[in-house]
Amino acid sequence: MVRTILAVIAGFIAASATFLLVESLGHQLFPFPADLELTNKEAMKAYMDSQPIAAYLLVWGGWLLGSLEAGAIAQFIAKARTNTVPAIIGGLLTAAAIVNFVMLPHAIWFIVLGLVTFIPAVFAGWKFAQRFTMP
Repeated sequence: MVRTILAVIAGFIAASATFLLVESLGHQLFPFPADLELTNKEAMKAYMDSQPIAAYLLVWGGWLLGSLEAGAIAQFIAKARTNTVPAIIGGLLTAAAIVNFVMLPHAIWFIVLGLVTFIPAVFAGWKFAQRFTMP
């Protein structure tokens, strides 16, 4: 049970760190305008609508990489075949994305892409790591 809890926590933290790292890179490549008011919803919507598709794909790539990583790290810690751990991590990451989608305006296609990414990617990382952790 302790390994399961640690696996969920470690997977979630690893994914979050990767998301932040990739999004920080994105902000270097696609910086905020100096006059952008982050608290102004209309200004944020205009900014998000003006972003090139590459900016969105970079964020999505970070989500995909972080989710794969979360599943793999969780499997190395949990060393179990149960699907509970990746389901919990994938659900937590999806819930966090929903909060992000509510707080910031996003294109509908990106919301859909995000919602279908986390759970399958965590499971893929989990299954991949089983090759190295299970007899």
